[in-house]
Amino acid sequence: MSAGPSISPTTPSSEELRRAAAARRALAAAREAGAVEDYLARMEAALAARVDERVAQRALEEGNIDSPAPRHGLLSGLTARLSASLALGIPLVAVAGGIGGEYGHSGGAAVSAICAVLVTILGLNIYYTEAEKSLEKERLRRNRRD
Repeated sequence: MSAGPSISPTTPSSEELRRAAAARRALAAAREAGAVEDYLARMEAALAARVDERVAQRALEEGNIDSPAPRHGLLSGLTARLSASLALGIPLVAVAGGIGGEYGHSGGAAVSAICAVLVTILGLNIYYTEAEKSLEKERLRRNRRD
């Protein structure tokens, strides 16, 4: 009869303790890696926000609405507006030329009708571009205050 400790079925063996410790270390390493990744993601987002804020502030100070930050939104709106102008303008010019030529008894009426359509389209594009620029400047001012 030995005087050593007896091992009951519920007491973990040394091998089980080693496996548990190894699993704990692996989980700790995974958690640590996840925590580092989360920290780096937050830092990256914070730095990106600061850069965007500085670019917007500089654009506002210089009065340059064509800076990189606001330009993306302005260009996408401008591109959509010009595409719509072409899509609607071509048929309107054709109709204006046809009606002006049919009822005008001379080529001058057709040219006048086409010019009227083109000047209207040009005026609307200029108006909406300027309105969009002023809205973008106002948005930059609000972002600067916040």
